[in-house]
Amino acid sequence: MIDPANTPPAAEEVATAELMLAATFNGLCRVIEAMARRGALSKAEVRGLHDAMFWPLDDLEQGDDPVLACAREAVEAMLAEILANPVAAGADRTARDNRSMPMIPTEAVTIEAISGLLDDAVIDWTLTEGDHLYVTGLDVPLWIEHEPDPARVTLRTYWPVRPDAGEVEVLRFANRCNAGLVMAQFWFNADLRRLSGQYTLPCRDGLDRRQFIRVLRAFAESFMLAVREQDEDNVLCEGLGDASWMAGKL
Repeated sequence: MIDPANTPPAAEEVATAELMLAATFNGLCRVIEAMARRGALSKAEVRGLHDAMFWPLDDLEQGDDPVLACAREAVEAMLAEILANPVAAGADRTARDNRSMPMIPTEAVTIEAISGLLDDAVIDWTLTEGDHLYVTGLDVPLWIEHEPDPARVTLRTYWPVRPDAGEVEVLRFANRCNAGLVMAQFWFNADLRRLSGQYTLPCRDGLDRRQFIRVLRAFAESFMLAVREQDEDNVLCEGLGDASWMAGKL
């Protein structure tokens, strides 16, 4: 490399360009190292960069510049270390991916990931027995369940049926809801005296973050619409009050 302190003015531009190139490459190396150590690069991406360190620069006549080659070797060694001993952030990118990518991979769809989506949407939730999420603050309180096999997320809720309501009338009401509302599946739980509703969202190809929140809100709205507008025989109890009666087991 040319030392700009001991070169005539005519060579200063060349020396400056070389220094800028070296500085740029050095900065790029630092960015790659930081990304790899903090988990912003997958293991496959790190391996690809590691392998790329063995390729020469484009100038085949001069080959690798000694300074740049030294920097490349340093990055190659760093990437090799990360591949051999991945740090926690690099070994598990699930939390970062869930917040930065529209689609959550199937294997990363968990109750923890779903609760993170609720937090991002400023929707209140609590974890109940059985690892279900009890969600409040929407049109109606509801529960969220996750099953890994087959991969799916199920939304459930219910509304109490009046003690004096006839079973035929309640079944007729549930059928009317199923025929007129497509967002939820309704049925009558005679033992618990509840009009129940659920919606299942398959996750075989992953879970779309934005779609999930839209579906969650639409499900709550659809169920409440049934309660308000489809109860022609007055079979449901009036009002939720503070909904404290729903905070128990589903």
